[in-house]
Amino acid sequence: EPGAAGDSALVRYLELHGPSTHLAISHIRHATRGAVRFSNTQPFMRELGGRMHVFAHNGDLPGIEGSAVLAPGPYRQLGQTDSEAAFCALMARMRRLWDGGDMPSLQARMSLVAAFACDLRALGPANFLYADGEVLAIRKTAMDSCTLTASPLDAGTHSRVSLSPRPPGAR
Repeated sequence: EPGAAGDSALVRYLELHGPSTHLAISHIRHATRGAVRFSNTQPFMRELGGRMHVFAHNGDLPGIEGSAVLAPGPYRQLGQTDSEAAFCALMARMRRLWDGGDMPSLQARMSLVAAFACDLRALGPANFLYADGEVLAIRKTAMDSCTLTASPLDAGTHSRVSLSPRPPGAR
């Protein structure tokens, strides 16, 4: 919703009738790109492989729209934010991983998200949350550019996945 949560009929409804969940992601937006409206509201969601993938980002990513490395593939933005452009690029990469039909391993998915964090960080601050129903990946700018924390949603354990930065031009 583009309005304040304190005034939200949806929030009141969810408080009374909302489904139980292992994970709820919310995002308070300071609008730097795109109008304040529903299509620009985070977290963003897309379906892939029968799962909902969720993404929220805080930062500024100048140049993402023209980036060949962060191309959106078949995914299109509904709004005008750089954050949604980043999510579309992540989903395009994820789609290639899921092309075999079976769910890719957790290690493969998190390595892909870590590589994405490297590429995203080259454009600007890259704080983000990504979840695919099985795991929550957390990327903080204070961390080195290719490290994220992954937390399985069905367990209380945390694991760290690290990826060495790639040389310029490497894919």
